[in-house]
Amino acid sequence: MSVQFQLQQLGFSPTFYCRANPDIRSGERLFRFPAGPARELVGPRVAVVPYADAEAWIGHFAGGVGDLTGLYCGPTSDQLCVVANGEGYLVEVFNPPKYERVQLVRVQQVWRVPGADALCIIGDTDIALYGRRGLIWAARGIAADALRVTSVTAEHITGDIVDDGSVIDKFFVVDARTGEWRVSSVPF
Repeated sequence: MSVQFQLQQLGFSPTFYCRANPDIRSGERLFRFPAGPARELVGPRVAVVPYADAEAWIGHFAGGVGDLTGLYCGPTSDQLCVVANGEGYLVEVFNPPKYERVQLVRVQQVWRVPGADALCIIGDTDIALYGRRGLIWAARGIAADALRVTSVTAEHITGDIVDDGSVIDKFFVVDARTGEWRVSSVPF
């Protein structure tokens, strides 16, 4: 798989830079995500180079079955969110074995919550908020088919519920602090 993407800063000031699909040389620090025995992984490779006096490393990320592949800074300036064909990972740049898999099916979108060290990650039917220490909340079952976030503020996450992949059926709002949500037939 050839992936051409650049780090999306999302308003953070990253303490590292990334390069997609580096060559792997003998002796380089290689981490597999998810961690486990060596096997053939189908998914992007990412070289991560911290700006501080830390060692560079290469991550090889197993992909999922979604469409989105990308690199995002967050939920803090020293964390990296990798989405590999819809499969999400949050990695500590200075300690790559410390990572968390995003607990959503087919990640579709990644947004920063303005003014906060938090990422709003959107799956097919659910939304999760991740901070420095991991999952803060998950809003499950907002949609039966698919949802699309259209706005993220410090207070609310709003968007559309789509049926059959194209028709807006309803609208939703999620409290960005608590994850409590409601659905309406009219926009919020």
